[in-house]
Amino acid sequence: ESGHCCPRTNPSNQHSAYFGSSTTSMNLQSFSREKLAANFESIPFAPEDRLTVAAARELFNELPISCAEACCSFIYSEEFYKRACSSLAVFGCRTEEHGRSFKRTFFEVRAAQDLLQKTMTLS
Repeated sequence: ESGHCCPRTNPSNQHSAYFGSSTTSMNLQSFSREKLAANFESIPFAPEDRLTVAAARELFNELPISCAEACCSFIYSEEFYKRACSSLAVFGCRTEEHGRSFKRTFFEVRAAQDLLQKTMTLS
């Protein structure tokens, strides 16, 4: 075994015994993305500033909708807000009525829902 730290004999592969192949790397990326998404509300950051475009997009796909309000200054993804709009209890969020922005649509429809709910509670 020529004194290498790994059971492999080829020095170029010495770390693959511990760190694995690209599959392990992808699992680590997926694990990291899941942890970032799960803790995003408590430790928000601007993903576009710290991640690649592809990694930021994947993170936005995993963020829970509950992050929408608390972290709105950090989330700029229209795809995230498109998903958030689909979670609202309305018959479709029509972006053309809200400046063609899913983010704006989400917050305006959400505000209208909250106002309606408060009005119904008072009656």
